[in-house]
Amino acid sequence: MEARVAPTQIYVGEIPADAAGRRALRERALEIAAQLRQASQPAPSVALLNFAAGDGPLVRAVDLLLLRPSSIIVGAVRAYPGPLEAAPGGPWRERIGGAPVIEPGGISPLELVRAQRDAVAARLHAPGAGVALPASARVVGALVCAPATHPDSRISLDVDDHRHGLKVLGLDELAATAAMVQSGVNLSEDAMRAVACELFGGRLWIDGGRVLFELAPARFQLRLLSGERAGEAIPLAEGETVLGRRRTPRRFERRIALAGDDLISSDHAALRYGDEDHVLLRDSSKNGTWVLAPDGQERHLRGAECALAPGAVLRMGVTHLRLERIDEPPG
Repeated sequence: MEARVAPTQIYVGEIPADAAGRRALRERALEIAAQLRQASQPAPSVALLNFAAGDGPLVRAVDLLLLRPSSIIVGAVRAYPGPLEAAPGGPWRERIGGAPVIEPGGISPLELVRAQRDAVAARLHAPGAGVALPASARVVGALVCAPATHPDSRISLDVDDHRHGLKVLGLDELAATAAMVQSGVNLSEDAMRAVACELFGGRLWIDGGRVLFELAPARFQLRLLSGERAGEAIPLAEGETVLGRRRTPRRFERRIALAGDDLISSDHAALRYGDEDHVLLRDSSKNGTWVLAPDGQERHLRGAECALAPGAVLRMGVTHLRLERIDEPPG
């Protein structure tokens, strides 16, 4: 009998209002799910991202709440371009250049983590929270450096920080840390889901394998104009989508496989859009991509980019596709 793989469920609280924020949230969620699936000590896990733990400015946007049967971790996820330096109780700085590393309100990253951890802990221990936690239950606060803590960082926490359950770790260390932390709890899967969904208003996003919904509805689609699938419309999700003969996505990429045309490269081109009212095409093929604009002008792209307006027709090999806006009928 095969061993049961412990599920990792990802919930999302607030959906960012801008495309860049939604892309960052999607990538973070998929990376966290991948890290937890690869844990050496798998256990049922629930992660809630981008949620409010209260009304104050520091706790309206908490990056991460990670729940496992024996651990509770609240994390602020940050990506720093270089190594950091922080002495116990002292200011945080970039080691190269010495620029201060501060959060809104002029506080250090660790002070933000402490405030968010305390707000979440207060909600969990409040009467009517829906989960029975012992008074001694411990919630750990973590500054999570994505994708990893820079190897040249010099961050030292004081004794009180360690005593009060504050940590600095890389996203690549999250699963191992969660396995080692003992919060003095014994959470059932139902209790973890109740915390994420009912207490903090999260919506299930990844059910252990699939992404259940996109953070923003697709605003564009590609309609196939040739071949056996002529007439089929394929929605383009916000962010980047790769087109080509290769069928299997790499890591977290979205892709549309165009089979049956040997003149199409494995990774022929990428289409990307965010808040703009156009789609950016980047050609990466051997033979190039022909673009027929709605005004009748045609150009041949090879290793270059151009903006596409709805109505543009793309030719890759002998395959023709038309870009359409989803909220309008095709021309």
